[in-house]
Amino acid sequence: MSFESPAGLLAPKQAESHVGPTDHSILILTRDDSVGRLAAGYLHHDGYANVTVDAIEAAAGAGEHPGEDGDFDLLIVEAIGDALPEALRDFVTAADRPYLILSRNPSPEARVDALRAGASDVATIPIDPTELLTLTRRTLLQDAERRRWRLKADELEQTVLTRTTELEASRLEVIHCLARASEFRDVDTGNHVTRVGRYSDILADELECDAEIRELIGLAAPLHDIGKIGIPDSILLKPGRLNEEERSRMQAHAAIGEEIARSMSDEVCERYAKFVEIPADVLKSTRSPVLVMAARIAATHHEWWDGKGYPRGLAGEEIPIEGRIVAVADVFDALCSKRPYKPAFPMSKAIEILQEGRGTQFDPAVIDAFISRLDDIIAIRYEWVDE
Repeated sequence: MSFESPAGLLAPKQAESHVGPTDHSILILTRDDSVGRLAAGYLHHDGYANVTVDAIEAAAGAGEHPGEDGDFDLLIVEAIGDALPEALRDFVTAADRPYLILSRNPSPEARVDALRAGASDVATIPIDPTELLTLTRRTLLQDAERRRWRLKADELEQTVLTRTTELEASRLEVIHCLARASEFRDVDTGNHVTRVGRYSDILADELECDAEIRELIGLAAPLHDIGKIGIPDSILLKPGRLNEEERSRMQAHAAIGEEIARSMSDEVCERYAKFVEIPADVLKSTRSPVLVMAARIAATHHEWWDGKGYPRGLAGEEIPIEGRIVAVADVFDALCSKRPYKPAFPMSKAIEILQEGRGTQFDPAVIDAFISRLDDIIAIRYEWVDE
């Protein structure tokens, strides 16, 4: 019930001349209605116009769903013993509002226990108006400050989230530009690097790679041929078969790519620190996981399962899973695409060649994953068709 000053408790004119009504809404829950009405009278006299008194049982029935009863700024509740009534705990938690406890002669230990349990403070019964009003003002001021800082924290969190999103977008843009740079001189490659990244993500998912590893593979896979930047046009764009020397030069792109994607050396970090506002130790500790992954992919996606690949002749599980995944994604897309030295193969032929390489060129598990997700692979192929 909403409170109006009981007759004889406060003179109406005196109440009107006191502190003006505040916007704060206060809910008082008691077992003894006279205690609630007395507390409400003091608060009303101090300028709190929106004070409601109700029985503890009514709020306890609301449980975790305070509804309209939760629309208050401060809860004042009569204790059972020296503690918050057990039946009100869910109500108080769900309301997320500060609360004062009214207690009959609380001991110092009980006051400490109440504060530890979440109460803002403890006022005594019989009610001392000075104590009640002081604790009410202080609690409301503290809560307003707490909410102000929470709002600032939320705003700061949102700012950090926005900046993080912007940095992530910039990172993706840089990766995309680097990947496109590796293919820029070859007009026939189109969206090859994008498709390889998407295929690799699908295969990593099918192989149940850790979520973080899957994300890194998807981001870094488009950089698999970044080392082609270091290959002369006469070899890279040659329409016919490569001779032995040219093939050796072409195969060097794996090592070149690893070198390009490798993190900055300590020496380079020291040099950068001289003209950027980032300490050298910070530069040294910031090793991009995407570039670390890209370096491994560049170095290993031409290795063969049977050890006959390059540049190191790794075999089986000596080849990291990212290299084995990108090997399949890259070859499939290359087979389906036009190149200076060959026409585009029909998709059925490309799939047949991959299956023929199962257990020799390719990890059998990756080929099986590819076949399992063939519908998704084909969808990506058509989504990112070359213009």
